[in-house]
Amino acid sequence: MAGIVADFSRGYDQAREPALGPDRQGGVCREPALGPDRQGGVCRERAWLAEVDGERAGCVFCVREDGSTARLRVLLVEPDARGMGVGGRLVAACVEFARSAGYRRLVLLTYDVLADARRIYQRAGFRLVHQEPVRRYGHDLVEQEWALDL
Repeated sequence: MAGIVADFSRGYDQAREPALGPDRQGGVCREPALGPDRQGGVCRERAWLAEVDGERAGCVFCVREDGSTARLRVLLVEPDARGMGVGGRLVAACVEFARSAGYRRLVLLTYDVLADARRIYQRAGFRLVHQEPVRRYGHDLVEQEWALDL
């Protein structure tokens, strides 16, 4: 995944379309399109990088799961940017894009220990649809699948 983030960041400085506009800290979120996945001339995958005071503050990806479902991937917010609404705005941009790209459902995978992220997803309307105990990253976690009907 680090390679994808690095490749994306190289194109980031050339992006010209602000997705979320300025936030209260002077940041913007830019959304260069990803990949060739197009339906009816509309790109159906996208990524966003958020900035706060000119510094990268977070990211999120919206990727195709199947013809009617998109997956929210890799919501990351830098520790210094937490509590500023960056995560909520990134998720809102992803939801809005998935809806406008014609998806009928948006899904995501997270873990029970990521309470702040789960609250963002719940505020955006996502509902828990499945969870199960797993061993990941050397820890016992509860993996959770969340979904939002668009």
